[in-house]
Amino acid sequence: MAKFSRRFIDNIDGRYYVDEACIDCDLCRQTAPDFFKRSHIGAASHSIVQRQPVTAQEVAACEDALQACPVNAIGKCEQASETRTESSEEKPEHAAIGAAFGSVSPFLV
Repeated sequence: MAKFSRRFIDNIDGRYYVDEACIDCDLCRQTAPDFFKRSHIGAASHSIVQRQPVTAQEVAACEDALQACPVNAIGKCEQASETRTESSEEKPEHAAIGAAFGSVSPFLV
């Protein structure tokens, strides 16, 4: 499964992205050539999202590429806010504020 935190920086901002798991197999570029292209940033080439889909038909093409990716390097954000921040599944869990083994924390003022 693609990870938003490992996406390539040269993806266009938006719902779909390609992460570091990409092996540059060209399948996404063949499946949805209007949306994926080869990039040469870094030591090796890889695919990136060059344009985000707008219509239902365009979304379907990107979904086909996502499903076809042999290494699951294509990901998508479910909400627009995730395009700028980490998705909730990748954030660390935190203890409840003020909890101190069943009592009020002595550090709260």
